[in-house]
Amino acid sequence: MNNKYVDEAMRGVLITILMLTVLGCNNPKEPVIEGDITPRTVTIAALRQQIGTVSGRTIDHNVVVQGRVTSSDKDGNFYRSLVIEDESGAMEIMVGLYDLYTLYPEGTLLSLNLKGCATDYDYGILRAGAKAHAYDSYDVTYISSREDIDRVIERSRDVAPIEPRHTTISELSDRACGELIRIEGLELRHTTSIDTLQGMTLADATWRGYALFFDTMGDSIAVYTSENSRFAKSSIPTTPISITGILQHGPYNGGKECLQLKMRYATDYEEL
Repeated sequence: MNNKYVDEAMRGVLITILMLTVLGCNNPKEPVIEGDITPRTVTIAALRQQIGTVSGRTIDHNVVVQGRVTSSDKDGNFYRSLVIEDESGAMEIMVGLYDLYTLYPEGTLLSLNLKGCATDYDYGILRAGAKAHAYDSYDVTYISSREDIDRVIERSRDVAPIEPRHTTISELSDRACGELIRIEGLELRHTTSIDTLQGMTLADATWRGYALFFDTMGDSIAVYTSENSRFAKSSIPTTPISITGILQHGPYNGGKECLQLKMRYATDYEEL
């Protein structure tokens, strides 16, 4: 074989190896994973108390909270945000990235360095992110640059998903907004996914939009599902079910305020 062709072939192989090595060592999508992350300075409940109800407040001092990821955008019902929970409560961090479940899997222990972040409450959940512009109609927006994301979020190697808190509707309050909970024995009574004028009944209901459930004590809770979720078109069982989700508080289909659950996966409901 001509040595010229051999040399060119070898040169091509070496260049390919070099490119793969560089890309493997400098993947911009992978967060830095630490053995030890910055210790927390306050619990999430204490941070809520410090912030109060003032929307748009910017944290101007060193504040670090820790918690495990309880949300997931894998099935599309959460969008560019992470919910974390510690033993005292839960909060949301707005992250301008997609496929967060691959970067921060459920159960991952995170430290959030919140100095410089703006805060507000959305659907009853304390959330933090970048400060919005003065001309925006909202106070907090997504942390967009990877440099800022890595400054705010420290990811540990410790991954252990939190078990949802089993509770009843009557035991819930707005203070629990953001927490991962599970409620048993829920039956569907109303949904925005059907059109009764077209003769549709609860047997035709899907998870898309808002659904109202009642428990055996007569208490009610809503479930919200984004049209973009992978299970939005799945049928809702008409028999009693259990539902696991992130607790929030907001309007039912733009109307009356109520407690709500937001499921993460298609497996977050189970027929009993």
